[in-house]
Amino acid sequence: MKIGILIALLTILLMPEMIRAQSGVPRAVVISIKGKARIKRNKSTREENLPRGANLYTADRIKCDKGCTDLKISYCNIYPKSVARGPSWTTILALNCGAKPDGTRGGAPKGEGISIISPRESEFIQPEEFSLRWEPDRSVSKVDIEVKIHLGEDVWSQKGVDGSKGSFESDDLRAKLKENQMNNVLVFDVTLRESKNNNERNSENRKQRVTFRLISDKDQEDLTNGLRFIEGEPDGILRAIGRGLEFNEYQLYSDALREIEQALERAYDQKANEETITAINNLAILMNFQVYNDARVEQLCSSQKRSRSFLKPCVLIGKQK
Repeated sequence: MKIGILIALLTILLMPEMIRAQSGVPRAVVISIKGKARIKRNKSTREENLPRGANLYTADRIKCDKGCTDLKISYCNIYPKSVARGPSWTTILALNCGAKPDGTRGGAPKGEGISIISPRESEFIQPEEFSLRWEPDRSVSKVDIEVKIHLGEDVWSQKGVDGSKGSFESDDLRAKLKENQMNNVLVFDVTLRESKNNNERNSENRKQRVTFRLISDKDQEDLTNGLRFIEGEPDGILRAIGRGLEFNEYQLYSDALREIEQALERAYDQKANEETITAINNLAILMNFQVYNDARVEQLCSSQKRSRSFLKPCVLIGKQK
């Protein structure tokens, strides 16, 4: 089978899952409750008690009525909101928690704050690959970084990190995450906060918190074995695509994207035929859409007009223009 046809088939098979994956990201979390609040999950008509710390998804409905005096949620772990008391249901909005606050696909609220670029909300990562990236702000010279088990104890922290660099890596933090992974502790919160002495005028320093997930120790072992098998593929383009699909299988979407973009670059370098380049380009569109890289999606869609009628991401991104 020709490589272009093979990749085109993979694109058709992967597209529904990639589109669906975005709807499975939590849009908000319950940060405090006084009394008893209620929830209806998605289209369900059954009411349930709403616990503190619960993840809220698009189309979930919540209310603070009888027996509830106060309910606060946080959109994308950065936009706090008090839910109005009364018998009416509040519907959770389809905000894009994976994008920057100043240019979101779903229209997240705008506002001043520190913007974490990576990891994204609910992103799966490998502990050895963890790094923190944020949008540098000239007004923020120093930041504090804290990592804790989700709704649990502290794991690691460091104060006074250079905020102008926009990125930070720590072998010590990676080792602690690996240790927790081996103990099957997999969900963590990372908080990036403006250092207190950085802005004495602001009593409540700007911060953002993101929840991320580690793949399990067993999944990481299976991933390693899968990648080792793929290394035997002599064709560099197919090898990169195979690695990308292997990462995608374990929801390591950033790693998957890197491999698919590499495959596309190799296809151009090797002057592959148009069918092959088109097929890999379409796969790259889906991978970029999956990680909310809308600018790159638009670029790739524009490079091949025929793709717009075929791929849903091109249609969705095009509607925003």
